[in-house]
Amino acid sequence: MKIELQTLIEKLKQEERFVLAIDGRCGAGKSTLAKELAKQTCAALICADDFFIPIKERSAPGFSPSINLDEERFAKEVLIPLSRAQDLCYGIFDCQTQTIREYASVPAGSSVIIEGSYTLYPPFRFAYTHTLFLEISQKEQRRRLLLREGAGAQAFFERWIPLEEGYFMKYSLPRDEDFLLFFQNNP
Repeated sequence: MKIELQTLIEKLKQEERFVLAIDGRCGAGKSTLAKELAKQTCAALICADDFFIPIKERSAPGFSPSINLDEERFAKEVLIPLSRAQDLCYGIFDCQTQTIREYASVPAGSSVIIEGSYTLYPPFRFAYTHTLFLEISQKEQRRRLLLREGAGAQAFFERWIPLEEGYFMKYSLPRDEDFLLFFQNNP
């Protein structure tokens, strides 16, 4: 269902505790929006990028989040404790060193925003109270990726966007119950 950003913020502020997952097309503004929502709602922020799998351990390309995301560690360190309203302690993956560089914690009962690609993977949804999918036009997506990635944008166009689109198609994303925001131009 489509929702206005201010309406979403007000809805979240009224809740005692929420767990919001933000997924969507690359370049749509997941990280930027999540940071702003976390600031405005005093929620903890968890990035899916913190759960990357070291390159040498990644599976063959396909639709599964397992291509990049350590599903087992994500479930064990974040989703299961969240669903039980327990304290979280999770490792933050460092892409430069390909290791977990430090640990973060979130106290039990905190509102949490989880952002990143593949966060709406169906086996993860049990821990969320709300889901948000960000849409973006192809033209704006291309513009943002070129600006953000420079020469590295080609890898997004040739590999990552087709993988994401396969994931969206396979799992029928966004779903009717997901909040939906669409950005055509730079927000």
